[in-house]
Amino acid sequence: MAVNLLGSSDIDARIILNVGGTRFETLKSTLKKLPATRLSKLTEQLSYYDPILNEYFFDRHPGVFSQILNYYRTGKLHYPTNVCGPLFEDELSYWGLQREEVEPCCWMTYTKHRSTAETLSILDSLELDTVRSSQQEIIKKFGWDDDFDYIQGRLPKYKKIMMIIWQIFEEPRSSTIAKVITVVSIFFILVSILSFVLQTLSMFRITDIDFVTVYINKTTTDRTPTLSRQHVHPSFDIVEWISKAVPGINKTSYSSTKLLNQALRERNIQIICAYHFFIRDLYEHIAKLHQLFNERDSSLNVYRGQMMKKLEIERIKETYNLDLRISINSLISTSLDRDVALFYITGFKPKDDYHGVLFEIECKSNIKCHPFAKISSESNFVEEYEVLFMPGTAFAVNSIELDQTIELYIIKLRLCNDQEIQKGFYKMDMFNGDCETVRKLFKDMATSTLVREIPDLDQLYYHMIKLFSHECIDIDYFKALGSKNFDKKNFQTSLDYYKRSLALTQNVLSSEHRDITELYYSIAESYYQLKDYNSAIDFYLKGITFNLLSTPHSILTHLHLGYSYLSRQDWNNQNDRLSAKYHLQMALDIDSRNEMLGDSNILDICKALANIHEYENDFDSAISFYFRALEICQKNEWIDELDEIKESIEAIQ
Repeated sequence: MAVNLLGSSDIDARIILNVGGTRFETLKSTLKKLPATRLSKLTEQLSYYDPILNEYFFDRHPGVFSQILNYYRTGKLHYPTNVCGPLFEDELSYWGLQREEVEPCCWMTYTKHRSTAETLSILDSLELDTVRSSQQEIIKKFGWDDDFDYIQGRLPKYKKIMMIIWQIFEEPRSSTIAKVITVVSIFFILVSILSFVLQTLSMFRITDIDFVTVYINKTTTDRTPTLSRQHVHPSFDIVEWISKAVPGINKTSYSSTKLLNQALRERNIQIICAYHFFIRDLYEHIAKLHQLFNERDSSLNVYRGQMMKKLEIERIKETYNLDLRISINSLISTSLDRDVALFYITGFKPKDDYHGVLFEIECKSNIKCHPFAKISSESNFVEEYEVLFMPGTAFAVNSIELDQTIELYIIKLRLCNDQEIQKGFYKMDMFNGDCETVRKLFKDMATSTLVREIPDLDQLYYHMIKLFSHECIDIDYFKALGSKNFDKKNFQTSLDYYKRSLALTQNVLSSEHRDITELYYSIAESYYQLKDYNSAIDFYLKGITFNLLSTPHSILTHLHLGYSYLSRQDWNNQNDRLSAKYHLQMALDIDSRNEMLGDSNILDICKALANIHEYENDFDSAISFYFRALEICQKNEWIDELDEIKESIEAIQ
């Protein structure tokens, strides 16, 4: 590409651009319409300026550039159909433009290559077993590589048989027997599917009719039909049991309920198809018991205790804050007795990643929902007073709180109507042109794990941003995309979006506004992940200037500030050491009132503070922090860290 300044410095001077041998002519003022792009910064001092021809030469694609130059002129960026998507993206990146600026009319065509790339990536990531695993590989999978018998060069016969059976089921291409079993299993799965379809046809169903015989003066009249029922032809029972038995032989588990729940959670269609008879029978039986509940009871409360990851608990909190609904796609076992539910989590202590949860579920009979029923009379464990919910049951979160006395989260749920599962999503209002709804959704995306995980929102956001011209929507839109990219670990991209949001926000809000301090924090986090610690420090300090950050962000700001100062690798700088000590101590102080960091983070802070004090020859303070770290390791039984800290203490003493 080349640019011809024609010897004029005037803003309306004509410029000639030579791109890949094709010359384009425009005005200098046209190129100034998009600041911070390559064409807006053209000067005669650049290496690609030709003073003889008085033009700039760029060895780029001229076809794509014609659309880019048109974008400068009209403000509308269209996708040329004669180039592939990756090439177009490369050209946009070179000229300093964002792919989100493509017009909605071209968006679907432009993003086709992304869908193709994602599909190919998924296929590449699949581990297709096309070769037979070696004995050493199988032994490693079973964890027998440290086994005494294996080290001695021999394996018991039963272990060899286990390896053969595992290989037959896990590697269907590994042997002729494995291939035969796979073909037979697939055949019976197909038979079970065909049987399931055929038994719904009326020609394969038998009708039973009940008659009433009326006696008049001891004389019978014609029998009168009173009730008609249809059931499946008995021959289908034979097919059912055969098709259940063959695929049902599984190397993992012989527990139908456990296996089925795992299949439902993982959406394992093969197992679900094999067990569709069991699912159907269970559903029909639970539905009958559910009808009895509706007739006898008006409401009941049930309980369920389990250990959950803290991330899952945070998702439930977001569900509560956004007034969404929870739908669980597996069988849910609960109890009428609160103590029975507590029994399953008694003795478990909160860990860094897990925490005990007690669910209290309120159920009313007037709710139209998936069936549930008391099954104590059907269970081998009558004393558990079990109530079973079918997959797909929807719940609303009434409250969630941490009970410090028993160290459990108490989550109160309410059984809700099946139609309520869609509550909380705003697509209809968005397409109706509700500007505030769009803003709310963008804000939710920036803060909510739930909304960020919905796969089709990228295109939806892009279309919405074209529908509304409100500047605040741009602010929330860029912030949302920054959050989404940060979550995907695209830190440089997230940094760019956060900065664009900050630039717009500073035009409408004062520097003391909380939204700006939160953006400072987000930008600092991106720099921190990119290991640009100097820039991270600058924005962290801006973020805490007015003390407006939320408590979690405030703790992380002080924590990462401390580590950023230490990462400069200049411990001779007393100011850096003092700043690191101050911010790490602040993180500990704030956490002591809120308990949000967890033992692992506190351990790292104590070790860092101990190292600083040891470097400064303040051995008493260093030992104090080492002992605090020692207590954490002993409590959590972290043996390796425990030995390391003991060695550090001995070295000082």
